[in-house]
This record gives sequence, structure tokens and C-alpha cells, in this order.
Amino acid sequence: MFNLTQARVLIVDDNRQMRFLVQSVLRAVGIYNCMEAGDAFEAFECLKNTPTNLIITDIAMKPLDGIEFTRLLRMAPDSPGPSVPILIMTGHSERWRVTAARDAGANGFLAKPISAKSMLQHIGTTMQDNRRFVRSGSFYGPDRRRGPKANFQGPNRRSTDFDDSFNLDSMGDEPYSNKQASR
Repeated sequence: MFNLTQARVLIVDDNRQMRFLVQSVLRAVGIYNCMEAGDAFEAFECLKNTPTNLIITDIAMKPLDGIEFTRLLRMAPDSPGPSVPILIMTGHSERWRVTAARDAGANGFLAKPISAKSMLQHIGTTMQDNRRFVRSGSFYGPDRRRGPKANFQGPNRRSTDFDDSFNLDSMGDEPYSNKQASR
């Protein structure tokens, strides 16, 4: 089990009051080691200098929104943490936004208003998520398949699974782990 008191969390939001609120909620659930960034570029720089276990980012920011930031972090060749777990939070939880967050490589989606209970639940789910990360074309992130289907009857679940050039075992990218952050 992941020790929350040891977690390093980066809060990315262009609203200073929201960053303060998120940090207050994190403290209420026992997470005290928080960093803040006012935009995606500041967050990217922060990640270059500080080991991080989790990113919580708002979806509506400028100049890059949370989805663009997630995509940048996952795909940029110079990314300081392409596999850091990412929770995207928003006050607008329409299905298309959830899908866009997932398709960008986010681990989870947190709808506002946030509470200590929902925050703890989402952080726990995200930090204990053991799905492998997959790189395929313009996507890098947690495998969208959340486990075996009970009624599945064959070796391949999708028609694209028949493409021998795509093999999870040959990807070589393991989920981000930062031993310094867990000390």
C-alpha cells in the first residue's frame, strides 16, 4: 500500500485560491508535501527539479489546459515524468471531457466540488492503479483495459490486437517510480 504521508503532490491550477483549497484538502487526508504551479509550463519545470508521486491538475487553464498539459507530459521527448500519475479535476464533468482526459493519458478524473472523501478515494485509486503504461501512436498512458472480461472467449479482444507489431511486453516503458520521493 502506498504511504500517503510520504507522497509528493504537484497541484497545477491557474487559480491561486483553488490551489490553496486543494492543498488544504490534501492536508486533511494526510498529504503535507505539496508543490504548486500556476500553469503547465511552470509545472513542467517543477517536475524537472523535484521528484513527484502525483499530479493534480485543473482542466481549464491557460495557455495550456490540463488535457494539453497531460498530453505534453506523456509525449514530450524531454518530459521529466511521462509516467507520473495524473488526476484531472474540473467543474465540468461531461462525458466528452472525461473521454478527452483519458485519451490524453490521465489516470483519473475528479469532479468539483471536491471533498476530502472524494479526493482520498481518487488518490487511492490512482496510486494503487497497477495498469501498465502503453505507447501507441499519439498515446502514452495507462492501459485503458481495466482487467480481463469474464465472458471473453479468445486470445484477442479487439481487431487491432491481431497486429503483431504492437506488444505490451516489448514497450520497455515502466510506470514512473521515484525512489527519492518515497524516502
